[in-house]
Amino acid sequence: MKKEALTTKLFSLSCHDQDGILSRIIQTFSRPNYPVVSLSQARTDVREVVLITLEVRIPASKADHMVLRLQKIIGVLEVTVSFGAIMQYAVYRLSSCTGETLNILRRHQAQTIMQHQGHWLIQQTAHPGDIQRLYNELDGPALVGFSQLPIAISQPLCWEEVKEVGELANEVHSLSRVTVAQ
Repeated sequence: MKKEALTTKLFSLSCHDQDGILSRIIQTFSRPNYPVVSLSQARTDVREVVLITLEVRIPASKADHMVLRLQKIIGVLEVTVSFGAIMQYAVYRLSSCTGETLNILRRHQAQTIMQHQGHWLIQQTAHPGDIQRLYNELDGPALVGFSQLPIAISQPLCWEEVKEVGELANEVHSLSRVTVAQ
């Protein structure tokens, strides 16, 4: 049997802030051996709710099944999966910033966030390859910190919308079989 190719999907989960929830979510992806590429967890405006975002390599046909499995985890409130282009948000911390460094930042459309205690914080929103290119140019003794997170550019689809699309596809498929049979 031919193995299905893996694609990158971005899963966003609203969850109760409770011990062990993150490990249960990661295990859900680990059991079928879907690699988690990146992971972030952030507080929300509701004190007891966190937003967990995972960038995962998964067969496209398995994404809706994974949404169902994630929704069954106690403490998970909502799951969305983004099927669009995935960008990255990167922050670089530099110990110094020269004129040459500023030219590099301009060329890569990166922006200075702030200067604090002799360090410069730089931000960039771009495709992973563009972030890697800037990182490579900044790599050296002045680069003292780096972090990146995935972000979804497209409109995320909640499970109800994914289910409706699947049901519509099944109806079209059924109608096409009836037409061929006649």
